[in-house]
Amino acid sequence: MEFTRERILERGVAEIVTVYTPNTEGDSIAVVGYRCDGPEHLAEGDVMVRVQAGYFARFVPDGPVDDPIEDVWKQAEVAAQEGKIDRAFAEEIEITRAPSGVELFISLT
Repeated sequence: MEFTRERILERGVAEIVTVYTPNTEGDSIAVVGYRCDGPEHLAEGDVMVRVQAGYFARFVPDGPVDDPIEDVWKQAEVAAQEGKIDRAFAEEIEITRAPSGVELFISLT
């Protein structure tokens, strides 16, 4: 994933979007990319993923973990364990912005 993120950053894209989609084995498939207004705006060789509308819990770094990406995922895990959210385990979206901005959207039932 790091290679793909670096390749996108080299294009001058400042906001990287990673969409995690569950597969039949219970794991997730990650698609790393950028926001795109439509198929006509895709770079050659890129693919487009659409996330259906739904309810999502939003997490942003709040400091307990040094790595902002690790921080938001840990917050989501704790919120689920404590019953504060009911994860749907559908599409989940991680948005990273240079240099350290992160938002995580966890799908809810």
